[in-house]
Amino acid sequence: MSKNVQNEAITRTIRHKILNEEITSQALLVCILEEEGFGKIHQSMVSRILTKLGAVRVLNEDKKLFYQIPHQLEMPSSKTNIEEMINDIDFNRFFIIIKTTPSAAELVARLVDSLRSQMGIMGIVSGDDTIFVTPTEEGNTKELTRQLAQFFSFNSKA
Repeated sequence: MSKNVQNEAITRTIRHKILNEEITSQALLVCILEEEGFGKIHQSMVSRILTKLGAVRVLNEDKKLFYQIPHQLEMPSSKTNIEEMINDIDFNRFFIIIKTTPSAAELVARLVDSLRSQMGIMGIVSGDDTIFVTPTEEGNTKELTRQLAQFFSFNSKA
């Protein structure tokens, strides 16, 4: 088997395992791949493939981290799915900051983005656990913070 064909097979296997199992570490993936007959696999190869797939670590219901591929992060069906992901909502004259649990900001930001027109949000930028929200109207951060806190059932300073 050529190196490219083997790398593609390894990538498909990693993707399949992440989609169908709760993979908690790169070391676990190395063991799985070796058990599947791919020979000696290095953690650095697994790391590169995870990056290529865009895999991220998220918390499950038991508060354990496992790998997930971002397109698996579906829009929550109701706000109760994400209320516990919000750690803090704060603001100043220019923007609002929403602090989330690790790896939850992208999901929360997608939900906030879906509220842009009805809440008067100009833009959103998210990282791993922080979301910056800018209102369309200058000086409207306190009211927008209050609306977001109410939507997420979060007791904020606004």
